[in-house]
Amino acid sequence: MRLTTKWQFIVGTFTLCWMSYFLVPCIGFEVYSAGISDLFDSEAFNFVFLMMLFLTVSVLSADAAEAAYLRIRRFPWFRPRLGEILVARGFISHAELDEALSEQKLRIGDVLLQAGKLAPSELEGALDYQRSLQGIRVGEALVKLGYVSKEDVFWALQRSNRKLGRILIERGLITEYDLHRILGRLWYGRNHGL
Repeated sequence: MRLTTKWQFIVGTFTLCWMSYFLVPCIGFEVYSAGISDLFDSEAFNFVFLMMLFLTVSVLSADAAEAAYLRIRRFPWFRPRLGEILVARGFISHAELDEALSEQKLRIGDVLLQAGKLAPSELEGALDYQRSLQGIRVGEALVKLGYVSKEDVFWALQRSNRKLGRILIERGLITEYDLHRILGRLWYGRNHGL
């Protein structure tokens, strides 16, 4: 919460306390307000006491509101995702985001198929081999069957485990600077409640 917002909250709460203090007797609840306003014999002391009481209530309620605000901002459903921010700010379109997200979800076999390093029949054979042995990974099955090398499997692993920002940079849709700037704002917002 910004400092100006906090001060506005304090002033608003302080004003609300005074308004309720003066309006409660008008509604018919004189019994509740009479005990607070007549604690001291002097009207000046009563006034200072009420000022301090209402100011304390205002500051404590502002602190509680700020703590709640910071807590709520950290919930995952409140935080926008990187792709949503990039689309909202006009860096990429929805179609480009969908393509990059689908590329991010590719498995090793799909990456090797797209790169032309593996034929569909070879992938099917490796998957059958994997199912028959149970416990072996697709990459291991592909290497054991001699369809691809270990380097190809490592390359495909790196391609399949990429983050969205890296995919967008490789496609030339955003720059490294833009990605770092937006990620920095996301981090700052998540950790400082902005």
